[in-house]
Amino acid sequence: MKRLERFQTIFLIAGIGFFLLSFLGMGLAPWTTLKGLQLPEGMTARTPEEEQGREIFMQEACWHCHTQFVRPVAGESLRYGPVSTAEEHALEIPQLFGTRRVGPDLARESGKRSDDWQLAHLYNPRGTVPWSIMPAFPWMFEEKDGQLVPTDKARALVAYIQSIGRNTADQMKAANDDYRRNFVAGHAPEKSDALLERGHYLYARECSGCHGKTGNADGISAKLLVPAAANLTKIQPSAEYIYTILNTGIPGSAMPHFRDYKPEDLWAISFYVQTLSPETDIASTGSDMSSSLLERGKQQFAALCATCHGPSGAGDGPVGAALVPSPPAFTKLRPTTDHILKILETGVPGTAMVPFAQLPEEDRQALAYFVRQLSEGKVQ
Repeated sequence: MKRLERFQTIFLIAGIGFFLLSFLGMGLAPWTTLKGLQLPEGMTARTPEEEQGREIFMQEACWHCHTQFVRPVAGESLRYGPVSTAEEHALEIPQLFGTRRVGPDLARESGKRSDDWQLAHLYNPRGTVPWSIMPAFPWMFEEKDGQLVPTDKARALVAYIQSIGRNTADQMKAANDDYRRNFVAGHAPEKSDALLERGHYLYARECSGCHGKTGNADGISAKLLVPAAANLTKIQPSAEYIYTILNTGIPGSAMPHFRDYKPEDLWAISFYVQTLSPETDIASTGSDMSSSLLERGKQQFAALCATCHGPSGAGDGPVGAALVPSPPAFTKLRPTTDHILKILETGVPGTAMVPFAQLPEEDRQALAYFVRQLSEGKVQ
């Protein structure tokens, strides 16, 4: 009995000793070395709306699936951004490092995606990521005049998400801008049935939520995106152009990049998207299109469009460089004539493209015809 009591005493002392050791090593020692840390440059206190969003983030248990810590292990910084540092979390009480990573890490989410993408993902995650297992939050939205409108709660949550990691947002934006400027698509592989089949699968997995199953921009998220997703049945882009967009995304819109995928997968999507486009543009091939109409359209384009889209329609106008999203290059996007006419009438909400419904119909017809000829390389 006395021998057993001796072992119990040893175990008790050992337990207390290990507790004190862990307290010293994991609590006191880090505190003495980190207590003097300063907030990193660019990191500011959260606004009241962001604080409200953080409370909602905790209430909805978002932290249970989304971590907020980029670990110093292989591949983490390539996937999510710069490795997390201690000073970044000085204002995090309690910290929201999370428990396990079911969804993507959010430590560098600030500015990575547009607000409308975040809202659409919140309303129905399958609308932006068709294979997502995240639950939907439709009660954070309401119908007003036939439009789906986010509540203050939804906007606060998105405001908080957009604040996570904003001290490195400029650094990540600069890296993305540099990548975008220097990206070269290279030569496309030979198109094959296998690539088209793979592209069909990947399109349904990654793109259909916004662009729709058939590419006509009627996906689940379409009603929440501003600017709207491109109607792929109204453009005739080259595979190289699609491949470039898949690698760089479109800043200022909900279109993200997909460069985490292998090049052959992105080429497969590019080839498949081309099958959604019309083979011909009947409106631009009629024999009644005269040189006088072309000249009239050229004059309208120079007066109304060239400052943004550039004199040759390459999207390089003197004003266009400052616009986000940037004006499309007609020579690469190649919109159909009826699509051009619709945009001239309605504009593109969420962009700098305003409607020109006040133009006489004849001028709009001439302008649409000229832009179409420009996109086909038939005029300079």
